[in-house]
Amino acid sequence: MRFSRISVMVMLLVFLTSLISITAQETTDEPETTDEPTTVVTATATATQTPETETNNQGETVYIVQRGDNLFRIALQYGLTTEELASANNISNTAQIFVGQRLVIPGEESTESTTTTSATPTPTATAVDETVTATTATTYTVRAGDTLFSIASRNDTTVDELVALNNLTNANTIFVGQELRLPGFDAVTAETIEDPGGELPDVELFYGLEVYIGGQDINAITAQILQLGFTWAKINVDWRNLEPQQGNINFIDLDNAINTLNGAGVNILLTINTAPDWARPSASQQQLGEDGPPDDFADFANFVSAIATRYEGRVQAYQIWNEPNLRREWNSGEYVIRADHYMDLVRAADEAIEDADPNALIISAGLAPTGFNDGVNAIDDRVFLQDMFSNDAADVLDGIGAHPNGWANPPASTCCDQSEGVDTHFDNERFYFLNTLEAYRAVINRNGASSIPIWVTRFGWGTADGAVISDPGETNIFLTYTDLDEQATYVSNAFELGEELGFVGSMFLNNLNGCQANDAEACYYSLIDAQGSARPAFRAVRSVGLAQVESQSSDAMEEPEVEVTEAAAPSVQTTPTPSESMMEEATTEATASGVIPLPPSPTPDS
Repeated sequence: MRFSRISVMVMLLVFLTSLISITAQETTDEPETTDEPTTVVTATATATQTPETETNNQGETVYIVQRGDNLFRIALQYGLTTEELASANNISNTAQIFVGQRLVIPGEESTESTTTTSATPTPTATAVDETVTATTATTYTVRAGDTLFSIASRNDTTVDELVALNNLTNANTIFVGQELRLPGFDAVTAETIEDPGGELPDVELFYGLEVYIGGQDINAITAQILQLGFTWAKINVDWRNLEPQQGNINFIDLDNAINTLNGAGVNILLTINTAPDWARPSASQQQLGEDGPPDDFADFANFVSAIATRYEGRVQAYQIWNEPNLRREWNSGEYVIRADHYMDLVRAADEAIEDADPNALIISAGLAPTGFNDGVNAIDDRVFLQDMFSNDAADVLDGIGAHPNGWANPPASTCCDQSEGVDTHFDNERFYFLNTLEAYRAVINRNGASSIPIWVTRFGWGTADGAVISDPGETNIFLTYTDLDEQATYVSNAFELGEELGFVGSMFLNNLNGCQANDAEACYYSLIDAQGSARPAFRAVRSVGLAQVESQSSDAMEEPEVEVTEAAAPSVQTTPTPSESMMEEATTEATASGVIPLPPSPTPDS
């Protein structure tokens, strides 16, 4: 018995000695380097690599996250708790770390014997060119072993300047695959390049409204759209809610809305986004409420094919996704935030819709106007748009979606003209409606695509006056700068500005009925308040809509007059385009079906 125990111990010692020898051999190998762009991936991948550490300016050990790592294992290695390691690195979600992320090890002083650094490849011009087409000489893609100091040294700049250019909150935290702006970036971005010109697209601007249909009276919504003199409605199609189980699509609400609106002669834009959980099992952060694309784009193609087949000839346009340049809209375990990945999704949808309804238009997602460009949480919308064109956007799209928000700045103002009473959100051109439209037009023209119009698929000015939540918080403080009358003035002026620009094909105002849909954020922008009364912006928008109706009727165009009754959905009658007096009469007759009384007209003194 004793001999057996000794034999077992000897065998165990031999095995451990061999394992240590193998491990030591592996640590001597330098990590493989490449000139190809590095993709940001989550650290929950299955492969493992030799741990790497380095020393920061404070002499602390910095651990570089490897494939297969998680925060618990790293903390255990250094005798820490997960919470201690997360706190030291300002990590709010302990389930999320990234390959290449640098973690400060609290209380751990680096020594020569414990520190290994990976070989840092010096980027060649070719490598940088392959990384970002739009900004070849003014961005750098972070690679394994990089520090902000080493990047700054190689590019004749300073750490402080890189921090400022890239809105970095922690100079010790950069990620493999992250795109960093270098000095000179602003000189080549779309907004600062003079518009090279180009013919205006052959389009006639039309007006639309974003509407919420869930649990709402679609007859009332239709009547209100007609009362405003508008001809288009935008509906958000939440794939996640319509197909919670694969192959089981609930069309009930969408059928009712499309049948009623289409029957009244209202054109429809469907914005399709938010993949259900079953379609994106690789997304590690679903519990955060972040949306994202499916792991297999064929699943999305199948869904949009079902939609386009069902509504052939009744839906005029499809917008593919929403703000894919933001992580909260494009969180995926398969696809990082990149324009080429997004365009792959667009192509899959385009082929499916083309087969089902060849006459339907394909519109790109409205991008979020942001200068944040870390490649992990967001990509600058101007850069993202350029990269879309570098990935054949002009060959696929009928319109370029845009979300030119104005925050609290008047629509015709430009950066950085601070208006009275506007204390924040004025010091960057992305806070300006006109600047964003002109920047997008410059990108479109620079890529030889001047015939493609911009579709403004969301715009508006919110106000906290009369909202369900009167205090929007510090993040949305700009909502307190605009009152109800300014909201009315800004939205009507924006429609007029869109007409003057000549390259805008559509304008969808955000929104008609967000308050009724119990959406607190949408309620700030809604034309109808929480009590069901029209805000002053409703009258202002109606004046713009009726003016366009009169203009179209003067060109001898015949439009249907819609008669709305309490008992039935709107019916279509072929009559000349209604004048304002005719619309007033229709309003009186249709009040019971949802047409709402207008607020009093402003007096000359107001």
